[in-house]
Amino acid sequence: MIKALFFDIDGTLVSFNTHAIPPTTIEAIAAAKAKGIRIFIATGRPAVIINNLSALQDRGLIDGYITMNGGYCFVGEEVIYKSAIPAADVQTLARISSEQNFPCIFVGEHDICVCQPDDMVKKIFNDYLKVDVLPVKTPEEAIRREIREELEVEIEVGPLLGTIEYDYPNFHLSMDTFLAKVRKGTIILKEAEAAKWLTKGSLDTVGWLPADQTIIEKIHEIME
Repeated sequence: MIKALFFDIDGTLVSFNTHAIPPTTIEAIAAAKAKGIRIFIATGRPAVIINNLSALQDRGLIDGYITMNGGYCFVGEEVIYKSAIPAADVQTLARISSEQNFPCIFVGEHDICVCQPDDMVKKIFNDYLKVDVLPVKTPEEAIRREIREELEVEIEVGPLLGTIEYDYPNFHLSMDTFLAKVRKGTIILKEAEAAKWLTKGSLDTVGWLPADQTIIEKIHEIME
Protein backbone atom coordinates (compact mmCIF):
# COMPACT_ATOMS: atom_id res chain seq x y z
CA MET A 1 0.00 0.00 0.00
CA ILE A 2 1.41 3.40 -0.98
CA LYS A 3 1.39 5.82 1.96
CA ALA A 4 3.45 8.71 0.59
CA LEU A 5 4.81 10.13 -2.65
CA PHE A 6 7.93 12.30 -2.95
CA PHE A 7 8.44 14.67 -5.87
CA ASP A 8 11.41 16.65 -7.11
CA ILE A 9 10.58 20.12 -8.48
CA ASP A 10 12.79 21.20 -11.38
CA GLY A 11 12.45 18.95 -14.39
CA THR A 12 10.03 16.65 -12.57
CA LEU A 13 6.95 18.49 -11.37
CA VAL A 14 7.87 21.74 -13.10
CA SER A 15 8.72 21.70 -16.80
CA PHE A 16 12.00 23.28 -17.88
CA ASN A 17 10.17 24.62 -20.95
CA THR A 18 7.01 26.10 -19.47
CA HIS A 19 8.26 26.56 -15.89
CA ALA A 20 4.86 25.39 -14.73
CA ILE A 21 3.25 22.18 -13.44
CA PRO A 22 1.18 20.45 -16.15
CA PRO A 23 -2.58 20.37 -15.33
CA THR A 24 -2.60 16.58 -15.67
CA THR A 25 0.09 16.32 -12.99
CA ILE A 26 -1.88 18.56 -10.64
CA GLU A 27 -4.99 16.42 -11.05
CA ALA A 28 -3.03 13.18 -10.57
CA ILE A 29 -1.56 14.50 -7.31
CA ALA A 30 -5.01 15.67 -6.18
CA ALA A 31 -6.38 12.18 -6.87
CA ALA A 32 -3.59 10.59 -4.85
CA LYS A 33 -4.20 13.01 -1.99
CA ALA A 34 -7.91 12.18 -2.05
CA LYS A 35 -7.00 8.51 -1.49
CA GLY A 36 -5.11 9.41 1.70
CA ILE A 37 -1.64 9.36 0.20
CA ARG A 38 0.62 12.03 1.66
CA ILE A 39 2.47 14.30 -0.76
CA PHE A 40 6.00 15.54 -0.09
CA ILE A 41 8.44 17.71 -2.01
CA ALA A 42 12.08 16.58 -2.19
CA THR A 43 14.30 19.24 -3.72
CA GLY A 44 17.69 20.87 -3.73
CA ARG A 45 16.02 24.27 -3.43
CA PRO A 46 15.76 25.97 -0.04
CA ALA A 47 12.26 26.97 1.00
CA VAL A 48 12.91 30.65 0.38
CA ILE A 49 13.19 30.11 -3.39
CA ILE A 50 10.46 27.51 -3.83
CA ASN A 51 8.44 29.87 -5.99
CA ASN A 52 6.75 27.60 -8.51
CA LEU A 53 4.42 25.30 -6.57
CA SER A 54 1.47 27.61 -5.95
CA ALA A 55 -0.76 25.41 -8.10
CA LEU A 56 -0.32 22.68 -5.48
CA GLN A 57 0.13 24.84 -2.39
CA ASP A 58 -3.05 26.85 -2.97
CA ARG A 59 -5.06 23.62 -2.97
CA GLY A 60 -3.40 22.29 0.16
CA LEU A 61 -1.93 19.31 -1.67
CA ILE A 62 1.56 19.35 -0.10
CA ASP A 63 2.09 17.74 3.30
CA GLY A 64 5.77 18.51 3.84
CA TYR A 65 9.12 19.39 2.36
CA ILE A 66 12.58 17.86 2.14
CA THR A 67 14.69 20.84 1.07
CA MET A 68 18.40 21.57 0.51
CA ASN A 69 18.91 17.97 -0.63
CA GLY A 70 17.84 16.68 2.78
CA GLY A 71 19.53 19.37 4.86
CA TYR A 72 16.28 20.95 6.09
CA CYS A 73 12.99 19.06 6.39
CA PHE A 74 9.72 20.43 7.70
CA VAL A 75 5.98 19.86 7.90
CA GLY A 76 4.04 23.07 8.33
CA GLU A 77 5.86 25.07 11.01
CA GLU A 78 7.48 21.97 12.55
CA VAL A 79 11.11 21.29 11.63
CA ILE A 80 11.57 17.52 11.37
CA TYR A 81 15.30 17.52 10.66
CA LYS A 82 18.08 19.97 9.94
CA SER A 83 21.83 19.63 9.50
CA ALA A 84 23.89 22.81 9.65
CA ILE A 85 27.43 23.35 8.42
CA PRO A 86 29.61 24.44 11.38
CA ALA A 87 29.82 28.23 11.65
CA ALA A 88 33.63 28.17 11.55
CA ASP A 89 33.54 26.33 8.22
CA VAL A 90 31.06 28.85 6.81
CA GLN A 91 33.25 31.75 7.90
CA THR A 92 36.31 30.13 6.35
CA LEU A 93 34.49 29.55 3.07
CA ALA A 94 33.20 33.14 3.02
CA ARG A 95 36.72 34.44 3.60
CA ILE A 96 38.21 32.31 0.81
CA SER A 97 35.38 33.33 -1.53
CA SER A 98 36.18 36.98 -0.87
CA GLU A 99 39.95 36.53 -1.17
CA GLN A 100 39.83 34.52 -4.40
CA ASN A 101 36.78 36.31 -5.81
CA PHE A 102 34.63 33.29 -6.68
CA PRO A 103 30.87 33.09 -6.09
CA CYS A 104 29.48 31.25 -3.10
CA ILE A 105 25.86 30.79 -2.05
CA PHE A 106 24.99 30.45 1.64
CA VAL A 107 21.58 29.12 2.63
CA GLY A 108 20.02 29.56 6.06
CA GLU A 109 16.76 28.28 7.49
CA HIS A 110 14.77 31.25 6.24
CA ASP A 111 17.06 33.12 3.87
CA ILE A 112 19.80 32.87 1.28
CA CYS A 113 22.72 35.13 0.47
CA VAL A 114 25.17 35.23 -2.42
CA CYS A 115 28.78 36.30 -2.05
CA GLN A 116 30.71 37.53 -5.09
CA PRO A 117 27.82 36.93 -7.57
CA ASP A 118 28.87 36.67 -11.21
CA ASP A 119 27.05 36.26 -14.53
CA MET A 120 26.79 32.49 -14.13
CA VAL A 121 25.11 32.83 -10.71
CA LYS A 122 22.68 35.37 -12.14
CA LYS A 123 21.94 33.06 -15.06
CA ILE A 124 21.22 30.14 -12.70
CA PHE A 125 18.89 32.23 -10.57
CA ASN A 126 17.16 34.03 -13.42
CA ASP A 127 17.00 31.46 -16.24
CA TYR A 128 17.08 28.10 -14.44
CA LEU A 129 15.40 28.77 -11.08
CA LYS A 130 13.29 31.71 -12.26
CA VAL A 131 14.26 33.79 -9.25
CA ASP A 132 14.19 37.27 -10.73
CA VAL A 133 15.95 39.18 -7.97
CA LEU A 134 19.03 37.98 -6.12
CA PRO A 135 18.49 38.15 -2.35
CA VAL A 136 20.13 41.20 -0.80
CA LYS A 137 20.87 41.77 2.88
CA THR A 138 21.96 45.06 4.39
CA PRO A 139 24.77 44.90 6.98
CA GLU A 140 22.21 45.73 9.67
CA GLU A 141 19.92 42.87 8.63
CA ALA A 142 22.88 40.48 8.55
CA ILE A 143 23.97 41.53 12.05
CA ARG A 144 20.48 41.11 13.51
CA ARG A 145 20.25 37.63 12.03
CA GLU A 146 23.70 36.58 13.23
CA ILE A 147 23.10 37.85 16.77
CA ARG A 148 19.72 36.11 16.83
CA GLU A 149 21.30 32.82 15.77
CA GLU A 150 24.36 33.01 18.03
CA LEU A 151 22.97 34.77 21.14
CA GLU A 152 19.18 34.27 20.87
CA VAL A 153 18.35 37.94 21.42
CA GLU A 154 16.82 40.66 19.28
CA ILE A 155 18.92 43.79 18.91
CA GLU A 156 18.52 47.35 17.70
CA VAL A 157 21.43 48.13 15.40
CA GLY A 158 22.89 51.60 15.94
CA PRO A 159 25.44 53.64 14.00
CA LEU A 160 28.53 52.22 12.34
CA LEU A 161 31.38 52.37 14.83
CA GLY A 162 34.12 51.63 12.33
CA THR A 163 35.58 49.07 9.95
CA ILE A 164 38.39 46.79 11.08
CA GLU A 165 41.08 46.32 8.44
CA TYR A 166 43.79 43.93 9.57
CA ASP A 167 46.33 41.70 7.86
CA TYR A 168 46.72 38.29 9.46
CA PRO A 169 49.50 35.98 8.24
CA ASN A 170 47.18 34.04 5.93
CA PHE A 171 44.36 36.48 5.14
CA HIS A 172 43.10 40.04 5.33
CA LEU A 173 40.19 40.82 7.68
CA SER A 174 37.68 43.51 6.77
CA MET A 175 34.82 43.73 9.27
CA ASP A 176 32.23 46.42 9.95
CA THR A 177 31.38 46.99 13.61
CA PHE A 178 28.21 48.63 14.89
CA LEU A 179 26.86 49.86 18.19
CA ALA A 180 23.77 47.91 19.24
CA LYS A 181 21.27 47.48 22.08
CA VAL A 182 19.57 44.30 23.27
CA ARG A 183 15.84 44.87 22.83
CA LYS A 184 14.38 41.45 23.58
CA GLY A 185 15.50 38.20 25.17
CA THR A 186 18.27 36.96 27.43
CA ILE A 187 21.70 36.25 26.00
CA ILE A 188 22.38 32.54 25.51
CA LEU A 189 25.76 31.58 24.11
CA LYS A 190 25.25 29.27 21.13
CA GLU A 191 28.69 29.66 19.52
CA ALA A 192 30.93 31.69 21.85
CA GLU A 193 32.70 30.11 24.83
CA ALA A 194 32.30 33.06 27.22
CA ALA A 195 30.85 36.56 27.51
CA LYS A 196 30.72 39.32 30.12
CA TRP A 197 29.61 42.92 30.44
CA LEU A 198 32.42 45.48 30.67
CA THR A 199 32.64 49.01 32.01
CA LYS A 200 35.05 51.63 30.75
CA GLY A 201 37.31 50.80 33.68
CA SER A 202 37.38 47.08 32.91
CA LEU A 203 37.57 47.34 29.14
CA ASP A 204 41.32 46.76 29.08
CA THR A 205 41.19 43.68 31.31
CA VAL A 206 40.37 41.52 28.27
CA GLY A 207 43.11 40.15 26.04
CA TRP A 208 41.79 41.65 22.82
CA LEU A 209 43.02 40.38 19.48
CA PRO A 210 45.29 42.75 17.57
CA ALA A 211 42.56 43.34 14.98
CA ASP A 212 40.21 44.59 17.72
CA GLN A 213 42.51 47.25 19.15
CA THR A 214 41.47 50.13 16.89
CA ILE A 215 37.79 49.59 17.66
CA ILE A 216 38.47 49.25 21.41
CA GLU A 217 40.07 52.69 21.30
CA LYS A 218 36.87 54.12 19.77
CA ILE A 219 34.74 52.36 22.39
CA HIS A 220 36.88 53.98 25.10
CA GLU A 221 36.06 57.38 23.63
CA ILE A 222 32.30 56.94 23.64
CA MET A 223 31.83 55.07 26.96
CA GLU A 224 30.77 57.12 29.94
